[in-house]
Amino acid sequence: GEAKAGEAKAGEAKAGEVKDGGSKAGDAKEGESDEPPADEDLIEEFDALKLPTLDDDSVRLAFSMLLPAGEKRLSKKAFVKVVRLTYVVVVRTTLADRVVFEGQKTQGILEESDVLEVLEGPVREGDADAMRVKVRCVKDGAEGWATIQGGKGGSVFLREGGNVFRVAIPAPISTSLVPPADEAECRTLEVGEVVDVEEGPTKEETSGHTRIKVKVRSDGSTGWVTARSGQGALFCRAVW
Repeated sequence: GEAKAGEAKAGEAKAGEVKDGGSKAGDAKEGESDEPPADEDLIEEFDALKLPTLDDDSVRLAFSMLLPAGEKRLSKKAFVKVVRLTYVVVVRTTLADRVVFEGQKTQGILEESDVLEVLEGPVREGDADAMRVKVRCVKDGAEGWATIQGGKGGSVFLREGGNVFRVAIPAPISTSLVPPADEAECRTLEVGEVVDVEEGPTKEETSGHTRIKVKVRSDGSTGWVTARSGQGALFCRAVW
């Protein structure tokens, strides 16, 4: 009986320690607070993260790498192209109205080599374990959610890219978004030629063609070329 009484007293003593501010798992340490840090504290922490100091030559080199070939000034359009994240469709898929598959409605069809600008994500869709991303289709402005890759190592539908294309069908290059009336007057890009996208893809309403403004790597010439015809023929295929 005396042993049990002693154990009870010891238990009371431990309970008293906790009440009096004794430490236990999960308790805040002395001097710490559960309150979020004040704005002034955040500013001090941010100021402590100093960026490396670059000499003038290094700054010029870094800036020149952002410039389009032959340009001396970085335009707003060129800057946006550098910082935006785009995906390219590698397998035909759908554009949906929500991130989850359950109850989703199809907003449209994404064709191979369509270029997509990222608006949100990527995020993992819990039940299906698929990687999903909210995008804007560059050619027509349609927005919605698309699958990058199916769950458990499934099919890949999107890959990062969209700035480089390779000619798949001989295609005339012209000076205007609108396809030329007489293609014989234009230079024809041959199969296998590689082009860098400067603008687009853009859907040209009159013809229904999806067009891109490009710079041809082989000779530096620039102009508009059809990436996909209104009938669905793929003249230029995205490289990823």
